[in-house]
Amino acid sequence: MHLLDATGAKALGEAIEELEARGITVLVKGIRPHHRHLLTATGALGKLRHENHLFTDLGEAAAHARSHVQRARATDATAVGTQG
Repeated sequence: MHLLDATGAKALGEAIEELEARGITVLVKGIRPHHRHLLTATGALGKLRHENHLFTDLGEAAAHARSHVQRARATDATAVGTQG
């Protein structure tokens, strides 16, 4: 995003909160330095499940996302194995 105001920052925070409440992990990459203060002030970044879900590097964000998928698959496999 090139432009961000308080309304947009609040909307982003609400979207993050809704997704996280549904069990969807949100990762954010590439926040512009001049937007960071606004996103922090409106509480948008505080809606992330973990502070480590904020990235500057796409490769690191993708690797982190893969680790979440692998963990979820392992958890699902364990749950299926205990049902039988």
